[in-house]
Parts: sequence; C-alpha cells; structure tokens
Amino acid sequence: MNEVDKILKDAAKITGELYLAYGYIQTPIKALSFYPQSEPSDFIATIYEPSICLCLRGGKMVEFSGKQYLYDTQKFLLCASDLPLLGRVEHCPFLSVSIKFQSDDILEALKEIGWQSRAGRLSSSLYFGDMDCEIADAVSRLISLLHRESMSLKHVGRLAVKEILYTLILSGAGEFLGRFVMQGTAENYIARAMREIKSRFKESINMRELAAELGISPSSFYHNFKKITTLSPLDFQKRIRLQEARYILQNSNSTASQAAFDVGYESPSQFSREYARMFGMPPKAHAQTLRG
Repeated sequence: MNEVDKILKDAAKITGELYLAYGYIQTPIKALSFYPQSEPSDFIATIYEPSICLCLRGGKMVEFSGKQYLYDTQKFLLCASDLPLLGRVEHCPFLSVSIKFQSDDILEALKEIGWQSRAGRLSSSLYFGDMDCEIADAVSRLISLLHRESMSLKHVGRLAVKEILYTLILSGAGEFLGRFVMQGTAENYIARAMREIKSRFKESINMRELAAELGISPSSFYHNFKKITTLSPLDFQKRIRLQEARYILQNSNSTASQAAFDVGYESPSQFSREYARMFGMPPKAHAQTLRG
C-alpha cells in the first residue's frame, strides 16, 4: 500500500466511524459532504458545484460533452463553475468526498500566492489531477476536524478548505481555477452567468438582458455558454429546475403538479414531458421509486 492509499484509507475509517448511512451526507462543515454507496448505479444527471471531488474508496464515472471520465483513489475531479454532468458510481464499495469552494476564497488564494494568468483559453471545463500525498493529506486533515466540537468547526473548517485550495493551486491547477474567477475572461463571464441563473432558476430570465448586465454581447454570451457547459442558457436553467423538482419529490409529499409550480413551470404537462426525458420515467412514478 502506497502513502496516498494509506492516507485515504485512514480518512475513510474516520468517515465510517461517524456516519453509517448510505447516500448523500452533509457534514457540520458546510463545504464538506460525503456520498457512500454499496452498489453501482446508473448515470444520474446533476449539477456539480465549484469543488474538488475525490474517492476514499471505489470510483465514479462522469460524462461531459460526449466523453466519459473516471475519478477514483488515483485521480481527483476539479470543477470551477456549476457544470451539468452525468455521474455513475462505477466501483464499489464507494465513498466519495466533495469539498465546495467559494469564488472569493479561490480569488484570495490566487492573489496571496501571486498567481499570474497565461494567455489563451482552457481546453476543458473539467480538470482531472493525480492524487498525491499533499492533496490527500490536506483533505484528510479537513475530515479529521469532524471529531472537534461543533462550535469551532465553522472557523477551522474554512481554514482547512483554504489549505486545500493552496495545495491545488501549487500542484498545477491555478490556471484552471483562475480562469473562472479572474474578471475579464470568458470563463469568468459564464461562471457569473451560471450563478445568476442558478439563484433565479424559478424566474423567467431574459438572457439577452443578462448578457448586457455582464457586459458582453448576446452572441458571445450564447457561444461561450454552450462551449463551457455544452448547454444553452435556457437548457441549463431547465436542468436546474428539474433537479430541484427531483429533490422535492424525493424529500416531501408534494404532487408532480405542485413540484412543477414550485420550480417555475407554468404547465404541468410540459414539466412531466421534460422530467421523463431527463430521468427516464414520469415524475409520479419516479417519486415512488425515490421514496421507496
């Protein structure tokens, strides 16, 4: 067993001592969540937030722009914006860690390190890096904080997340992160647009007006949005609405019609068609499956 495997195994042991359930687990540290799974899954559509995703056990396949990528105990996935991906648990037993980043924290870390952007654009909206001892150790220290008293977690947890950011930047991910948070780049314009759409997903948003608010032309806005996310702005909003509806149906007794109105649809029939297209079954049947 190499050093990285040992660090991840010890971190998985801590997680197992604290949490026994399967499925999504939000920890007292707001940025930190786990996802243990005992069996492989089908592809599920989701929006990955700005975060590093890695596996303490097993592996997960993600699909983006028609290509499939695996991250596991040897590779981590880094997102710097809200990206629509398909994800499937590939190897079990599975235990993933997600550590979310705030744009202001990324920007602060880049400035403190003295990072300077290079000319050009990114080749991909995703970043995959090799797990090394420095990254694994920084993640493990964040997880070990869960043994502390909850009153101190908010402050020390944020410091530990910033340490992970510094480690990622120094390991070579600075250019990728910087393009999405430094003003004036196409990636930053679109990242800001995605955050705005996400915060107002229930509303009818005039995308041309949004482009004007960002200070870019409509043609540049639509072109770069599609290039970075593989979706149009309206399709991106639709994806967020449908995923929110899925969450409502799974975690409440709402009817499909009520869920449709709650996420901004005016027509329940349109909602049912688009929901079935995305999740493979009508909302009512899917709700029964999810709740079961």
